[in-house]
Amino acid sequence: MAKTPRMRAIGVLFCTVGCLETDALSLRIVRYRDEHSANPHWPVTPRQIAMPAAATRERHNRTATNQRRNTPSDSIEEFQKDVSTVLQDLRGSVADPMIPALFRRDDNGGPSFSKTWTLSDWERHSSRRRYLDYLWTFRRSRMLRSLLPQLTVLASWSLLTVMWLVPSITSRLHIPLAPLSIVFTFVAALLTLRSNQGLDRLAQGRAAMRMALWNTRHLAQLLASSVYFRNPYLALKALRHVAIFVWMLKNFMREDEMNISDIDILNAMLDPKDAAFVSRHRKRPVAVVTRLLQIIAHLSDQLPIAEQLKLKHAIQRLNECITTCERIRASPIPPLYTAHTDLLLTCYLFLLPLALQGSGMLHPVVTFITTMVVGYAMLGLDEISHILEQPFKLIPLYQQAKHSMMDVADAIVEEPPALTALTE
Repeated sequence: MAKTPRMRAIGVLFCTVGCLETDALSLRIVRYRDEHSANPHWPVTPRQIAMPAAATRERHNRTATNQRRNTPSDSIEEFQKDVSTVLQDLRGSVADPMIPALFRRDDNGGPSFSKTWTLSDWERHSSRRRYLDYLWTFRRSRMLRSLLPQLTVLASWSLLTVMWLVPSITSRLHIPLAPLSIVFTFVAALLTLRSNQGLDRLAQGRAAMRMALWNTRHLAQLLASSVYFRNPYLALKALRHVAIFVWMLKNFMREDEMNISDIDILNAMLDPKDAAFVSRHRKRPVAVVTRLLQIIAHLSDQLPIAEQLKLKHAIQRLNECITTCERIRASPIPPLYTAHTDLLLTCYLFLLPLALQGSGMLHPVVTFITTMVVGYAMLGLDEISHILEQPFKLIPLYQQAKHSMMDVADAIVEEPPALTALTE
């Protein structure tokens, strides 16, 4: 059928109108993309672009209302002031008040792993004079004071043995040294393995706290560089939670009386609602992580996907630190292993003075001295393994919490200079 000139004119008109509508829609898509290029949900469909104007106005009005409702009532100056209040007034002491006095430091100011070390501590620790220092301060050493009850019992038993028991039972009972030396081999091996397990648990505890310190600092730097210029109010709210994370983790690991008094830190750093939420939670560090995740989720429409993933990954590592610390605290070295080792150690030290004095090769004074030296060495190794088994009791968590809070504050307070383009 031949097309008339009128039909051809109508076809050209429809094609022209269709092309114009397509160009207009494409122009609207390009404009929307330019305005919302930071939206993680891009690209959008033409149906979303072509939404009614009333719905668009309603959405913008709703966003403006929320922004007015979340008008920043916080500032970097207030944040810095609150951090200074915690570090100088509430927790101004240098030493951890919850560390047992026996392990804080020696009477002569000797180093201890219950505090953070300085270069002077390392120089003294590696000095060649350390042997003379240890001999001179032995009577005031932490180990001697810790083992005093056990050594007192051993000394009483040794004196009783060399002065009265051995002369009366030597004719009827003889304990050879050879079988006792075999028992000594087993006891020494068990004590060595237990000490290695204690050192491994100490290394795991230190690694968990190292990750907590690293991730709080890294998270604070991300919030300061990527979130603060977009939403200062929520960025400072998140930074306040990051600053108290290590404090909450310290108290959760120790379950001490300071866990109650640390409410003053919550009241100083957080608003009343956040402080009440964290304080009533069964696991306070978990409450801090939950609040941080909620803040990042609220900022999802303001942050690119890459920035969201970085922030969520850092928060996830904080959760891993909590889990690692819980595992170390809740799962000790098997008590059956400990009981077996202590039982063999007790039997060996009980029989040692009898065997030494019964051999007739040593003077009673030499027997007493030998028993005390061997007892100090083996009981000391057993005591060290028990100390290291629960590392969070003596790890310097107090100083680490203060350092973490200072690092978080430095990330937002110490603003780097602006980057300017180089011009020739």
